[in-house]
Parts: sequence; C-alpha cells; structure tokens
Amino acid sequence: MAAAADDTKAKAVVDANGNLRVPVGYRTSYQFLGSWAIAADKGQGAQQIHVVYASTGTIDAYHAGEHFPDGSVLVKEVFEAATQPMNRHCQPCTKTERLVCNGERQQE
Repeated sequence: MAAAADDTKAKAVVDANGNLRVPVGYRTSYQFLGSWAIAADKGQGAQQIHVVYASTGTIDAYHAGEHFPDGSVLVKEVFEAATQPMNRHCQPCTKTERLVCNGERQQE
C-alpha cells in the first residue's frame, strides 16, 4: 500500500517523459521543512533566500529512518535577496502584500 502512495506522489510531479513540475498547492498542502539565507559574495548580507517544503509524511519518515523514502517530494523555492541599510519608512512589498509598521497597515 505504501508503494502505491509513493507512486501517486511521484506521478504528481513527473510526467510520462520524465519532466518535473511543481505540484499545485504545495505551499498549503506540503509541510514546511525550513528556510535559510545564502550569504552575499561580497560584503555583509544575503544574496538569496531558500525555502523548502516536503510532501506530507516525508519529515516523519526521515526522522524514523534517517533517509527520505522513495516517492518523497521536496520543493525548493529560491528568492533573490538584497541587504540595504534600515530606515524609518516601510515600503510596500507588492501591490497585494503590505508590511506592517508600528502596528498599522500601510496604504497604497
């Protein structure tokens, strides 16, 4: 039965030609595994942020057997990052996402 579940997970991310694709809804259906910053090549700060998600049950299986079982699916997001001096003014991240400064939502 476990082999069938592993096969279903694999088919969700690999097509018949062996091409990989990102699973739909992984941010809400997968478990958050961790995140970290990649140091800048020169000076202080980070150049990238990496975020990793694991298919349901993968983390528990790893802890139990110290390896990722067949059919495990890991999704790694890589974001560009830049380090700048802090200032007193918050700026919107995107049109739909806002930073909260001093307990108040920022306006567009």
